Amino acid sequence: MRKLSLLLICFLTLPFFLYSLEEWELDPPDEINPPAPVEEKKAKKVKEPPARKELRIPDRAFELGLNVDVGLSNNFLAYDEIFQEVLVIDLDRLTDGLKANFGIGLTPIYLKIASKKGWGFGLYTGVDVVGIFGLSGDMLSFKKADDSKSELSGAIFASAGINIFFPVHKFKVKVRPAAYYTVAYMKPDISYGYSSDSQGTQLYIDFDLKIFTAFPMEKFPDSFSDGFSDSFFDDFKLTAEPGFDLSVGLEYPLFNGLDLGIDLYNIPIYSSTVKNYLQMNTTLGSKNSVSLEELFSSFENGDISPIYGEGNEKIDRPFKTLAWASWRPFFASHIFSIIPTFGFSVSQLYLEPFSLEGGLKVRLDLINMLVVTAGVGYYDRLWRNSVDIVFNLRAIEIDIGADFRSDDFARSWQGYGFGARVGIKLGW
Repeated sequence: MRKLSLLLICFLTLPFFLYSLEEWELDPPDEINPPAPVEEKKAKKVKEPPARKELRIPDRAFELGLNVDVGLSNNFLAYDEIFQEVLVIDLDRLTDGLKANFGIGLTPIYLKIASKKGWGFGLYTGVDVVGIFGLSGDMLSFKKADDSKSELSGAIFASAGINIFFPVHKFKVKVRPAAYYTVAYMKPDISYGYSSDSQGTQLYIDFDLKIFTAFPMEKFPDSFSDGFSDSFFDDFKLTAEPGFDLSVGLEYPLFNGLDLGIDLYNIPIYSSTVKNYLQMNTTLGSKNSVSLEELFSSFENGDISPIYGEGNEKIDRPFKTLAWASWRPFFASHIFSIIPTFGFSVSQLYLEPFSLEGGLKVRLDLINMLVVTAGVGYYDRLWRNSVDIVFNLRAIEIDIGADFRSDDFARSWQGYGFGARVGIKLGW
């Protein structure tokens, strides 16, 4: 019975110790390579069979490239509803609010140098544009509400940084210090209220908007058709101060076929400061209970006049933390990987700064020449169903990708938003 139990234990546990020959050097068994006869003075040196290595295009030691990423989404109209002869609008959808989101990411220059020993560095510059539009469903449908908030915010950041990575024992450490300018930043305060009682009716929209910029806006033309005057260029000056943040990452091969990692993006070190602003504020309606005649006249008195001023607004870029795993189930081969991700983000552009993030991707890697990644996840307050394709010919690499996106999971499959990306890398 003990022998049978021992045999079962060995049978069940031995498969967990099978690894690829690329990672382990196996000694040939004595049955295949018997020892030399005793009478020989010197034992024959047994030549081990070479380890089987996976065929792959080597990574580039030097590369230069650029990347572009654009996206747009809304919760009101799908693309197949827009491109019709007759546009039909269902106003009942406004009860859920009107939301839109757009973003542009541009990396006009990207440089990377990597050694065979696992260390390297790189340089990059980037421009990020984000816009958030979220009008309250209470306001759009004139429901009774008390101080219902709406979102209308956006930002433009220009940055430059250094990428550094190096090994520490089995860990791979990534460090990216960056300097950034806040070119423009907008986060207004929009409130809506409506109630009715025996004293009268209260209905108001309170609007206070400040647009901070890295330069004075007083001399900007009222429209682009007016053109820029000579005095505009003579008096133009950059008044913003740069900020600094840090991104770090850590990767660890837990065992052959499973890598774990965590990345922290934009850890604030020193906030960027913008000083010039354009302010517009007004209150439409009345915050007090009044008669209907007085209420209608109060809407006519609403006036929005721009006010230019100076201040000291401290702005940090959105922070994000993502933990991930990369599991290669087929004997650690790179051909197929499953990649779950989980984390959170903090962005002051939203009414609720904190948000959870995460998703699941699968990757097909054919000798590092063709890499296809498909996934579903919730990132930057949007559900994204994405496909990315990499064509790698060692000297040149072309990356393309697309996704359907929306703030609602069901709408993310129905054409309410779309994103696209393209990148080119050259090197050897």
